[in-house]
Amino acid sequence: MNYTKGYHARQVGSGEIQSELRSIESEFLRISRHLRSVFTPGETVTPWYDIRTFGASGGADDAQAFRDAGARANLNGGGIVLVPPGIWTTGCPDTISGVKVTVPIYDNVWYWGMPGSTIKFKDGISTALSPTPFSFLAASTYKHDVGVFGIDFDFNGANNPTSNLMPHSIINFIGNAGKGEDITIAKCKGRNSAGCNMILTSSQINHALHVMGKRWYILANYFLDNGLSVDDFSAIWAWADECFILDNVFEEAALPVIPSPPDVLVKCAYEIHGARSKASRNIARNYTQLAWIAPNFLHDVAHVEISHETIENAASFGIRFYRSTGGLTEYPIYDVSIDHLQVTFGDDYPGDSGFVGVQLNTTLGIYDVHMSHLDIRRPSGGTQYAVGVMLACAGAGEAYDRIEIADSFLEGMTYGIFAISGAGGGSIQCLRAHDNFCLNMRENVTFTHGVGIYGTFDATLPCADWNLTDNQFRNDENPAGNANYGIYMTGSFDIARAQDNHFANMVSGNCDYGTAAITLKYGSDLP
Repeated sequence: MNYTKGYHARQVGSGEIQSELRSIESEFLRISRHLRSVFTPGETVTPWYDIRTFGASGGADDAQAFRDAGARANLNGGGIVLVPPGIWTTGCPDTISGVKVTVPIYDNVWYWGMPGSTIKFKDGISTALSPTPFSFLAASTYKHDVGVFGIDFDFNGANNPTSNLMPHSIINFIGNAGKGEDITIAKCKGRNSAGCNMILTSSQINHALHVMGKRWYILANYFLDNGLSVDDFSAIWAWADECFILDNVFEEAALPVIPSPPDVLVKCAYEIHGARSKASRNIARNYTQLAWIAPNFLHDVAHVEISHETIENAASFGIRFYRSTGGLTEYPIYDVSIDHLQVTFGDDYPGDSGFVGVQLNTTLGIYDVHMSHLDIRRPSGGTQYAVGVMLACAGAGEAYDRIEIADSFLEGMTYGIFAISGAGGGSIQCLRAHDNFCLNMRENVTFTHGVGIYGTFDATLPCADWNLTDNQFRNDENPAGNANYGIYMTGSFDIARAQDNHFANMVSGNCDYGTAAITLKYGSDLP
């Protein structure tokens, strides 16, 4: 509980969360008993390897003790390296594919901390003249059954400066062959990093050659004050299928400074690039965005579940599904569920153009996406636009299909739901938007009206089968000159239903279909 402030911050469902945390701890106890039975042949060799037994003294550099303990555990078929309470300073005496490393990753070896266990990286591993990525654990080959539990990692970023794409990390699988399966990082703290990433499955730049890890469990960690990063920072960079990111807290004292030109990945809490993955009950404060979901150039990103997530004082996005191919093979995103997402935007953010709660924006298809119980707010005004849900069909002739947005509250948005085609004329087929409440749609200097549901599409590929029902649109602010609508569309649409929506205090009108070529098959909400 020392590293998970988010548990105390939540009032709703805290009993359920505490119960799940106890289940996690019970699972670790079960794992430790399993390791003891597996790695103690004939009960003659203990699976626990205390770093003090291997010479750790809490002095200037205990790297060799960590290395010797890990090597001995590996020699005996695996085990648990015990990190006792105290501050254990370490360097990175090894180099693997350009990454400085404290300990090479061994199969079946865990690193287990106790209350007060801290690993601090010593000064000068990376320098301003020679910035270098470094990691506590790393490998450039396939490794499995590795864990880190209950350790506070102080990356000492003020004395280890770095540059873009030079990560400081707990675990790093490097290069085209670096791959981890059954990897657990739980109840750890990562702080004072000047690097880009904290946890990686792979760090080579050629994404087309990425290998995918499998079964990553990133549970109940606390990432604190890593604001020394200057660019392209993601606390968790997960190139893995079946990746579970649960109950983590990402917290910064203040928002990062956006570089020039702006980088869309600045200060992202986590990225998911694999299939069959889940993120739940994570909390981010003062991050540019909570999550980045993107293809991996190997297979589809499918069966992704995101629930009960929170980002406070977001500077750009809540959750972003985004990729342009850049000349690489790309695969679609489908079967995605987002529910109970809370996003709160702050004041105008220098270097940024606006705010988006959930953005779907790829050059290939996205389909079977269900969003419900979103709570996206921008309490204050400002000159930058804000969008609750943005559906941007970026590919020429591409279509999004079977998208649902339901039971959501969107406050202070320029557009509550904003659907738009790219230059090539994409479209959205089968959109369901129902039982949503859009409050106080605000115009800004770029967009001269605020709209609850806004659609604009190229007529060459008409949108079809839209159902807009039982939504509420209300404006209680009515600032001078604020032109707002409940529903506004322009382009080419085949709307199956627009009915039983409720409008209050719309300055310019309940509905405006502008230049849209509308076919309204059934419904009563007409201009």
